Amino acid sequence: MYNTECFLDDDRGAESLTMINWLREDLEKANQNRENRPWIIMGTHHPLYCSVDYGKPMSYKSNSDCGEDTEVLKPILEDLFYENGVDLLITAHVHNYERDAAIYKNKTVKSDYDDLHIHINPKAPIHIVSGNAGNYEGHNDPVSHTPQEWARYLSNDYGYARIVVHNSTHLYWEQFSALDKDVIDYLWIVKTKPRYN
Repeated sequence: MYNTECFLDDDRGAESLTMINWLREDLEKANQNRENRPWIIMGTHHPLYCSVDYGKPMSYKSNSDCGEDTEVLKPILEDLFYENGVDLLITAHVHNYERDAAIYKNKTVKSDYDDLHIHINPKAPIHIVSGNAGNYEGHNDPVSHTPQEWARYLSNDYGYARIVVHNSTHLYWEQFSALDKDVIDYLWIVKTKPRYN
């Protein structure tokens, strides 16, 4: 877990430098122990990727929950995560659910094998926005009517998720609808080596 708030507030420069230095050191240590702990799963509040409804004028600029914040965070964090072989990035802030493919530099990165619910040997971090637990401002945010090409599943149902790390090669994610108490989305990540780069 790490803090994205410090990167979005101009008054917290010293804190953001401390956070970046800590992240570099922590990821370096994690990679030195990759044989014992092969999965690197990051979690934070603000996403690096999420779909914006580009079909609506100015929604990219007005939807700071997704659009503007990601443009601040990607230049600071994306290369660090990619270079350190982060497997999965789980975020929130946007009050809905979105599971994306492996992404780097705003492009889908092909795995050895991809389909809707499985990535075998992904070559970049997979991004999931799991912010649909509800909020006091009203119902969850509507999902984008113009999802990005890397978006795999979107929902504005209230919900929750479960992750199961079966072993060093298989990780399973499932997303539930709180109303139906059913799995509405799932993902297998399978890898044959500790890291993709």
